[in-house]
Amino acid sequence: MKSLATRLLLFLAVCAFFAPLVYADDSAVFGKGKNVYPINNDNIRMDSEKVTVIRKKIPWMFGDKKRMIDGASVDCEFLFENITDEEQTVKVGFPGIACGINESFCTLGLNNFISYVDGEEVPVATKEEIIDMYEYYGIEKESGKLLEDEYKRRNWYTWDVTFPPHAKLKLRNTYEARLDVSAGGDSTFIYVLKTGANWKGKIGRATIEVIYDDEDFIKRRISDIKPGGYKIFENKIVWELKDFIPEENIIIDEISDVLILNNYCVKFVNYFESKKYEGVEKLYTLEDMVNPITEEGVMTTSIYPLLRRDIMEDHLERLFVMLLRNEIFARHGRKDIEWHARFLFDHGFIDVSWYEDNPNYSDDMLNDIEKRNIKFIEDYERERGWR
Repeated sequence: MKSLATRLLLFLAVCAFFAPLVYADDSAVFGKGKNVYPINNDNIRMDSEKVTVIRKKIPWMFGDKKRMIDGASVDCEFLFENITDEEQTVKVGFPGIACGINESFCTLGLNNFISYVDGEEVPVATKEEIIDMYEYYGIEKESGKLLEDEYKRRNWYTWDVTFPPHAKLKLRNTYEARLDVSAGGDSTFIYVLKTGANWKGKIGRATIEVIYDDEDFIKRRISDIKPGGYKIFENKIVWELKDFIPEENIIIDEISDVLILNNYCVKFVNYFESKKYEGVEKLYTLEDMVNPITEEGVMTTSIYPLLRRDIMEDHLERLFVMLLRNEIFARHGRKDIEWHARFLFDHGFIDVSWYEDNPNYSDDMLNDIEKRNIKFIEDYERERGWR
């Protein structure tokens, strides 16, 4: 049997960068001690819901706009109905970010969470829940006491709502939250519909809209959308649902600039790994400035359509020309070259095999042809507005 640590590592390798559950339908909850538990409520039904999500950049730390990250502003409207002859007081809860037990940003997971009942803002309590990783990720745990770093914590936003007999009340939440980003820079947006199943019976109707600034983003940067049945209207992804019990969550996978450009960085490394070095013996011309990756048809791969063609072609052409210029220096072992070239030539991760650092490098090592090629490329870069 695999050890506790091994099983956790294998599971967390898949889950560590998955978006936290900070976009969700309201749930009936029960509070006991430090813990808050979602519970089923057979007296209240969700008549309808309308969720509007605007994908945008938000501050990494709320109030500090120096570093912006992927996030969203969310506006949720729910219409609930008391189906009984008696007044019902229900504690409603909304889950915040789950994070490591010692992570200080945990309490900053949601920005400006506000709840309204029939248009009136209501006081919201923040209640922290301590959970173990096994419970959170749904994996079997072995016997023995858990270590401190095997616990997670999250805040629940809770408030009490009193429903008169057979009355309908409109509940609304507004807030901002970040998206978690994978090691490769990808973002996953999740809206948890399943918590809506804790109310009585089927949900009458639901509209979920996820709105982007640019419809081109949806066409080129969205890699997967779940569940099916959605429609795309220009810059919106829309679900219209009726009389349903939510069994799936909304999941939208977005491919990042980082992943796309890393894909092409690997292509460039392979190219400069295998190409013959000609800068030492021939004078470059405008024909040599043409990005060979395009000519090789790499642009037709499944990754390419994720960015606008004109932006990507310009970016890659600029990158190639810069690499062609820095190759001349790198062939002689110069180390203090531009960051992209340093990463591709001598980073030690995906670098070319021919590069050898020369601590005694000097421009005097370049012959006349190499110096003229450097000037030609620099003049070309200035003409294109790249320098």
